[in-house]
Amino acid sequence: MFKILLIDRNATFGATFAGLLERSGYRVEVVATLAEGVNHTRLDPPDLILLGIDNDDPTPFAAAGRQLADFKVIALLSRQKRPSEDLKELLHSLRGCPLFYKPFRTEEVLAAIYAELVPQQP
Repeated sequence: MFKILLIDRNATFGATFAGLLERSGYRVEVVATLAEGVNHTRLDPPDLILLGIDNDDPTPFAAAGRQLADFKVIALLSRQKRPSEDLKELLHSLRGCPLFYKPFRTEEVLAAIYAELVPQQP
């Protein structure tokens, strides 16, 4: 069973989306901040990170980007806020990770998760 780490400050979204992922067969851990997410990757590395952060996250983005660069990441951003330059740099450091804007179509994110986790046959 694949493990997903969901980083999102919105507790309602985190609980709801984690429940959906669990019903889809994934193990899910939810944390609120990028710093908590980075710490969690050291303790129990996930197979994939869903990065639901925005400009309000207090964590220094550059340091977090270096820590997360070795993981498969899908970014979930708020459509209502323009990403800061620091957030854009973080996303760029994650090697062009798939990017979705909230509200997104759930089936599209689930398909992206599957594509990231399951090796594709040639």
